[in-house]
Amino acid sequence: MKYIDWLIQWLENYIRTSVKVQTYERYRLIIEQHIKDKIGGMELDDLSPLVLQSFVTELLQSGNRKTGKGLSANSVNAIISVI
Repeated sequence: MKYIDWLIQWLENYIRTSVKVQTYERYRLIIEQHIKDKIGGMELDDLSPLVLQSFVTELLQSGNRKTGKGLSANSVNAIISVI
């Protein structure tokens, strides 16, 4: 199963029913903007600690889609919460 498929199921079946609408929308936006294109297409079995750490490092160094610069620690922590 692709990670994005699992993540969407998790978002719709667990998160949507247990959090406020604003939190759900924030998580959905994080998935669309940061996770989907980078690691969403990976198989669940291929998501290793090294892959995830490389992804986090990339976010810190060049994760801002507008400027190409790194994201703040708070932004990265929000993404990690979704992962």
